[in-house]
Amino acid sequence: MKKIFILAAATVFVLGMSAPSWAVADFAIGGNIQFEPYWKFKDLGDVEIAGEDSFTDYFGDLDGSSRINFKATVGDVTGFYELGIGSGSSLSLRHAYAEWDAGTFQLMVGRNWGLVAFGFTDLQLGWDGPYGNLYDGRNDQIRLTIPGETWAFKVAFYTARAQATYVTTADCCDLLIAAATEAELFTEEELEALEALGISAPTIVAATTEAPIPAIAAAVDFAFGEAFPITASAFFQTYELIGGAADGEDVMTWAIAANGRLNFEALYFAYQVWYAQNPLSGGFDAGPYTAAAVVGDSVEDVNAYGGFLRVVVPMETITLGAGGTIEFADYSDLDLAEDDSTRWSGYVNIIYNFTDNFYMQPEINYFDNGDNQAGTDLGNEINVGVHFQANF
Repeated sequence: MKKIFILAAATVFVLGMSAPSWAVADFAIGGNIQFEPYWKFKDLGDVEIAGEDSFTDYFGDLDGSSRINFKATVGDVTGFYELGIGSGSSLSLRHAYAEWDAGTFQLMVGRNWGLVAFGFTDLQLGWDGPYGNLYDGRNDQIRLTIPGETWAFKVAFYTARAQATYVTTADCCDLLIAAATEAELFTEEELEALEALGISAPTIVAATTEAPIPAIAAAVDFAFGEAFPITASAFFQTYELIGGAADGEDVMTWAIAANGRLNFEALYFAYQVWYAQNPLSGGFDAGPYTAAAVVGDSVEDVNAYGGFLRVVVPMETITLGAGGTIEFADYSDLDLAEDDSTRWSGYVNIIYNFTDNFYMQPEINYFDNGDNQAGTDLGNEINVGVHFQANF
């Protein structure tokens, strides 16, 4: 991935050199390093691996959210690149966009954060899933922002985030697998993986998709003074299944969300609430049972909702934090062993600042993985350790 790094640096350099009269760009470089030594105590519930139903593991990882970024501004145009760095992996492209500030509006093109449900908890250790955070990710997009005095309206268009291949089986209608093929074939490894789960006779129910219109995301930021900022957001996309038993059926994803803060003198609360139809089918990093299901020759929708609440108490050298997340999925229309699932997590942490830009965050958290669609208890896990972060 050295080419990505070189391309990022070269493009920012060219942006600075290509201004009128060869003006020099305002240039900045930044990023952070995140490292997490911790123990994971995992209870598998009703599941066993090699005859064991619990494991204890130590991890000392360079967090995948570690990054380096480059920013250059020439006049009204800003270019931004950000590369991700993680343990055992090469560089990855997190952001790459250009934005023109025309005064009455801003136009942005490239890869940037999505607009929907933009907000995070400060839970750090063992973060294997969103558990209530409707994560829109980073998307290639064209975005228009219209700012006001106490509000800002944003609208963005993404490439529709369709799952390419849907699979169900003769004896298990609740399993959907995104196979890495459009040829309606499985590799020997894929068949063996299915058989290991007790599933046989896989049948392709949709070979590919057609999405003639982009996904649409919109958000409105409101600032009711400094004490009560809130962002309302929404999303819509649709695509058609082509081939297989559900040929011609549409898969529709929509979502509405609100993120905000309640700021008080001694502490603040941050929150997110959302409701969505088929969020996993629409590319959101939502729970594993929030995708539309192909049953027979028709598409059945799955509704999901959730959110998080966190409380933060800043002090002189430390910051106390605690919070919880929860996510519900309702798939009662699928006529499975279970009608719904619930996953939740909770955490407590303390941030201690060594300097203004280097801190440690001891933390303990708990994840309840809920049940799968067959009613199997998937257990829980506890993570105990420290998150280190240096910002530069």
